[in-house]
Amino acid sequence: MGSIGLDVVDFSHGVAARPVLEAVDDIATAEREGFASVWVPVLSGGPDPLVVCVGAASRTTRMRLATGVIRTWAHHPVELARLAASAAVLCGGRLVLGVGVSHKPTVEANYGLRFSRPAQHLHEYLAILTALLRRGEADFAGEVYAARAELDSEGVPPVSVAAAAGGPRMLAAAAEHADLVLTNMAGRRTVESHVVSTIRDSARRAERPAPSLAAAVTVCVTDRRSETADLIDRTLAGYARNPDYRAMLDREGVDRPSQIAVVGDCEEVRAGIARLREAGVDEIVASVKALDSADESRTRKFLGRL
Repeated sequence: MGSIGLDVVDFSHGVAARPVLEAVDDIATAEREGFASVWVPVLSGGPDPLVVCVGAASRTTRMRLATGVIRTWAHHPVELARLAASAAVLCGGRLVLGVGVSHKPTVEANYGLRFSRPAQHLHEYLAILTALLRRGEADFAGEVYAARAELDSEGVPPVSVAAAAGGPRMLAAAAEHADLVLTNMAGRRTVESHVVSTIRDSARRAERPAPSLAAAVTVCVTDRRSETADLIDRTLAGYARNPDYRAMLDREGVDRPSQIAVVGDCEEVRAGIARLREAGVDEIVASVKALDSADESRTRKFLGRL
């Protein structure tokens, strides 16, 4: 695939969601810049990503509109399938539905739910969700979820399902059901030695083609490498303390998020992206973190032309 998508996040003051209309405007700009896709995340206090994707559909013509990542605990898979099927029609067949289990502190604080057995949860959730979106029906009884439901799929275009995963059991669950696997905070060595091999082995055991791999990657074209690295580490300090992401950094053998970022001049960034592709990444989801609007604009224009 070798495509480049854009993470639709406001990084000017930390990590913040863009308001609906601002996000839609940014997505329209991203298509003009040449990006193949946009990924609209779920962030505290921010808008619903499916609503943003539907809103952006009328302002764009070719790019894939992806949610990344809808928290599974907030929606039963039957109801999320219904929402996604409706949104897919309005998005003209360009919708990518990204889902994931999120993290224990978020789930327990936001929803008052007990975060337990996340890999089994994801496995069963995806089994129901993909059955409904692909076949229009699900008849499933698991240890966490049960569903007997139908979905009217007449006139509904295909919906690609992306599952966020990092650990081996989560990657295995994603590989068994999803069309794409989405990673975050995974460096090149981790992608090559852990992520890709786990996906391929798990898909082989499930007797299905291996899903594509999309990797969220911090990128900046700049000649101020040291200052940009400091900015990246400040912005992602909370992520680096999260046990799931910390495990990914430890697996890579690095201390700070900036050490897996792709930062430098145009040729250095081009080479960094090429190394990730050689490691097995099919789609780069670029999180552009820049010191100022000039570096941000320079980075986006460069990535859009790749």
